Amino acid sequence: MLIVIYLLLILLSLVLWIWLTRRIWRVSPAAAGASFFLLLPAIYWSWKLWNDPAARIRVPAIANVVITVILLVMSYRIGDTAVQDFLQKTAAQQTQQAAPQTDMNDWCRDKYGTSFDRNRGACVEKKPPAPQ
Repeated sequence: MLIVIYLLLILLSLVLWIWLTRRIWRVSPAAAGASFFLLLPAIYWSWKLWNDPAARIRVPAIANVVITVILLVMSYRIGDTAVQDFLQKTAAQQTQQAAPQTDMNDWCRDKYGTSFDRNRGACVEKKPPAPQ
């Protein structure tokens, strides 16, 4: 669900970015073209046209900043969730791998009176102490 909301916000961000570049277009079409593809010209023209009544750039600029901050927070949250899921799956796999070896030790002891050697993956007899 978080990824779906993230994708919808990216689409909203694109609409807001187009809105910002259309406002820059009123002053300079070349600057609008550069601003659509690059961030730095958009920041420069937003700063330069901030008080220009013809451009009316304040609302689209603030909207773009807000949506960008929301997207950055969501990106962090999605990444954190993915890492936590990976760590939980890894821990579960390690637990599942360790459990059969404990069961194998019990099985070897009950069936043969031996112990389970993890290195060999087999039941081994207990070595009697060497005579002196």
